Amino acid sequence: YCGVALRYVTDDFQLFTFILGCFPYNAVSHSTQHLCEFVNKVLAEYNPVLGTTKFVVTGNEAKMLAAFREQCCRIGCADHYLNKQLQHPFHSEKIHSNRSTFEAVGCELAQTVFDHVKKIVFFVRHSHKQQKLPRKLQNYSETHFSGAIIMLDIFRGNLSKFTRSINQ
Repeated sequence: YCGVALRYVTDDFQLFTFILGCFPYNAVSHSTQHLCEFVNKVLAEYNPVLGTTKFVVTGNEAKMLAAFREQCCRIGCADHYLNKQLQHPFHSEKIHSNRSTFEAVGCELAQTVFDHVKKIVFFVRHSHKQQKLPRKLQNYSETHFSGAIIMLDIFRGNLSKFTRSINQ
């Protein structure tokens, strides 16, 4: 399946999103050429007026970049960039400070706490003990924007009732 949406920003910066649909992907392959042809075919059914100043791809996936490189502008997806920044304190030992220099992240304590919380959440979810908690625990997802923050926040919200509920 391939989801296609159009977004429009007014002169006063109000965002409107129009979801055209989720269409069965029936192209020959997942190559950039076929992906581009498929999306253009879907768009042609709606006959939008798109120019290079209006047609912007926000996905970061290499296939998306290559498929639409010739016919539109491109800006990076803010969710992906923010998610990468949130991943550093929880996963990375070193980060690029510039193209050729690495610096230590220095977040060992945060990474240790994060790893312990992930293990507890995994255990509780798989042992079905979360039914005793007021709010369902959320597994960490690397692909979900701010997945680490969501997991930690829900865990923290359950913390006061956590020990009592789990030990029963």
